[in-house]
Amino acid sequence: MTTSLPLIWNGRVITETGWSGRLRGAFLAPRSGRVTHLLVQMGLFQRAYAVPLTAGHIGASDALVIPSSVAQMAPDRGSVRLTDKIQVNLAGEAASLRGLIIDQKDGIPLWLLIRYQQETMAVENLAAHNLVSGSLSLRLTQQEKDDLPVYRADGEVLRNVLVALEEVDRAGGPTFGDVRVDVQGGVARLSGTVWLVQQREEAERAAISAQGVLAIQNDIITDWDLRIGIATAFAKANLSQTGLIVVRSKRGKISLKGHLPSRGLLDEAVRVASETIGVRSVESDVAIVQELATSAGSTIE
Repeated sequence: MTTSLPLIWNGRVITETGWSGRLRGAFLAPRSGRVTHLLVQMGLFQRAYAVPLTAGHIGASDALVIPSSVAQMAPDRGSVRLTDKIQVNLAGEAASLRGLIIDQKDGIPLWLLIRYQQETMAVENLAAHNLVSGSLSLRLTQQEKDDLPVYRADGEVLRNVLVALEEVDRAGGPTFGDVRVDVQGGVARLSGTVWLVQQREEAERAAISAQGVLAIQNDIITDWDLRIGIATAFAKANLSQTGLIVVRSKRGKISLKGHLPSRGLLDEAVRVASETIGVRSVESDVAIVQELATSAGSTIE
């Protein structure tokens, strides 16, 4: 998952020692198109100064946190100063730049946050033209403009996604109790386990419908995926050649049955199953049989 960083003009900025201020903008390198510095207003006289991007991260309450002793380094000559003064041509209508969501690793803008009709909308950077010149235009059709997602802070988006999943659970029974949600820069990452592929897809539909979600990364694993994955791992570890192991899974809780010729192989089977991504717990009812007269292998149920 890309580590993204929301930069919201006039958003709260705090230092690690408790000083607070406001984010007033960012600086864009003219050639690379990367954000290199933040424009922060802070201190007794509320002076605005440039802070290297590498110093910032999002902390509690969606505030931008910067070190107290960060060096005040000037941006490169020719850098574009992006603030709320930047006017935006949004498919022929006037709007203003409200902020950016950037890739924190390389500073590349992923989304542009546009203030339009009393709301903040998110536009993918691919639609932007002339950003590095400070004269931003967005080439969108009327339908694309009407379909732009609304931006919300990550904490609010997380709550919205959890509510959407809970509503589906109330309508169809407990399905997503083992689904975990993480939101970063408007991208909701779903992980955990469900029983069926259809439930995995249903979770994605519910999450993308939540207000403020810009994109989905669906890493939910189904029980069928887990059973196949564990059986494959057993085969690679040559465990299926020495005995018979039956793999069952219920929302990430794995049970093993069958027989193996030694305690060491049983411990290895439990370890291999436990290390499979998505497994929550492993219970073993595998018998130790010194001499196996039947064919070996692993099966799934």
